[in-house]
Amino acid sequence: MSGWRNNNMSTEIVSQVINLSKRVYNLSQRFKDVEFQHELLDLHEEITTFRLEISRLVDENESLKLELKHKTEQKPTTIDGCYVFDDEPDRLYCPTCWDVKALKVLTFKLHGPYRKCNNCPSDSIIK
Repeated sequence: MSGWRNNNMSTEIVSQVINLSKRVYNLSQRFKDVEFQHELLDLHEEITTFRLEISRLVDENESLKLELKHKTEQKPTTIDGCYVFDDEPDRLYCPTCWDVKALKVLTFKLHGPYRKCNNCPSDSIIK
């Protein structure tokens, strides 16, 4: 909820800046200072671009939160030292990658009962 509040405050601040820049621009119209008006128009354009970027980042943040929530809700079981997920019972995943970064990284079979993860350090072998 605090993330929403921060995003809402950021959007509110940007809106206030935009409104102020519009007021200053309107005042400048009275003085007919062309150079000043151009600078204000540039500023207004930059603020609008900034506001769009904030909106895009808020959307991306929400998407990433949902993705992370989905990943953390998955509860793997352990087979031969690797993780197996209910939706993919035939695939063995690296427990380190999942535990540390919530990444589902497949392992590959070495000789005997040993498995290896391409994402982990070269000396990391799963048994």
